[in-house]
Formats: sequence, C-alpha cells, structure tokens
Amino acid sequence: ITKIYVLLSTASETSHTPPNTIAISHDNVSQMSSKPVETKLWPLVDLMISIEYMKTFEFFHCLSHKDKLALARHSAMICAYLSLAYYSYENKSDVTLHPDGSNPHNGCVPVENQHERQLHHGNIQIMRDLDIDRKEYALLKVIIICNPG
Repeated sequence: ITKIYVLLSTASETSHTPPNTIAISHDNVSQMSSKPVETKLWPLVDLMISIEYMKTFEFFHCLSHKDKLALARHSAMICAYLSLAYYSYENKSDVTLHPDGSNPHNGCVPVENQHERQLHHGNIQIMRDLDIDRKEYALLKVIIICNPG
C-alpha cells in the first residue's frame, strides 16, 4: 500500500491536462507535410490505449456520456504516463522508452525542466526504488481510473 501511495502522489504531481483545443492557423497548415509520419506519435498512441483500457471495465459502460468524458479527461493521461514509466522500468531503462526503442528528447531532458525530468526519468526511478511488480502496477492503474480526483 505504501508503494501505491507514493506512486499515486507522484502521478498526480506530474500529470497535466491536455488543452481542449489546438489553434492551427492557415499558415501552419500550408507548411505541414502531406507525407506520412515515419515515427509513431507515441503520446497519442498511449492515450488511445489508456482510453481503450478504461472501456474494458464494466462500470465504465454504466456511466453517462458526460461522466465517461470526465473520467477519461482526468485519468487517461495519468494512466498513459504510468504505463510508459512501467514499460521503461520493466525494460531496465533509466529514461522513457517507447516500444520502437525511441525516447523523447533522445533521453536528455534539460535540468531546468523539472516537470519533463520527473516525467521521463523520475517516475521510472521511483518504480525502481519501490521495486514495483506487475500486480502492484495493475492495481495502481485501476485505482487511478476509479478515483481520478
């Protein structure tokens, strides 16, 4: 339980709510490439997987549409970060590691960017310090989903 408490407090400190809208000007659109992206957009993939994971719980289907959106808005990103940290930890990486072997910022986050450092280094180190196992990780994800506040 102590391990889960430490991870929950850290997860809530390092999460952020994605903006509801993204401003794209006509100038930006004309500069965008029509070529397919050569690398995966891992944050988007992780977010989609987290939402699909939430949908596997029976209680999720009993919620109103508004409540489903609220739950996803408050816990999907935290679950995505947690999954990413656990994947990296499980693969014995000190930095965020994606399934294709890539990592954000090439594994080097500036010291002054504390939020990014905690996200891409700190959470993995906490899991290592606590020696989190697969059952504790799974329980933590469920707790985050069931209690997003």
